[in-house]
Amino acid sequence: AVTFVGVNTPAQATGVKAVNTANRKARISWEAPAVDKDGYPIAASIVKYDVTRKRIYTSEVTTVATDLTELSYEDEVPAVPEDAEEHQDFYTYSVIAKTAEGEAAPANADYVPLGEPYAVPYLESFPRGRATHIFTTSPLSGTSYWGQTSDFEDVSSADGDNGMIYLSGPIDGASSVHTGLIDLAGLPSPTLSYYTYNLTGCDPADH
Repeated sequence: AVTFVGVNTPAQATGVKAVNTANRKARISWEAPAVDKDGYPIAASIVKYDVTRKRIYTSEVTTVATDLTELSYEDEVPAVPEDAEEHQDFYTYSVIAKTAEGEAAPANADYVPLGEPYAVPYLESFPRGRATHIFTTSPLSGTSYWGQTSDFEDVSSADGDNGMIYLSGPIDGASSVHTGLIDLAGLPSPTLSYYTYNLTGCDPADH
């Protein structure tokens, strides 16, 4: 039999989530690791946590909290200057479980949009294959993803602006689309409408 005595490096935190609590605030929550890096039970009382924030498409990581003993934390991103081109962006948060012996690998939450919301009416048509607002996607199953493109040779954009998004991947795959924050205050019944072109077979007549 193998017995371990002492403090070991923990396994990763699990169930890391980040949700909006205000335009520029996010609440990050997670579950404590039940075992150490070698799979042995570990006491939650000896584990502490650091939380980091990373802006999408950048390499800069900011540590926003250290040595936490609770399993949640609320962060607020800095205000963006008034003359900035974009007033919100996507951020991802990571939680690092640690003991006196060492740190686990970061456990990451999905991206969350933070900043000043877009006003309505909100329109995104991907002109010339480029988004005019912040936009990201994440796979739900398989390797499927949403991409941005100009018109295809046999498929043109419905509004004639030479741009669209398309879903690529296996037939049983799925992917989600994420927009930035949109201010729906005062709208009794918000509605989302969009054009779609479905490829249902090899014959264009079936599309």
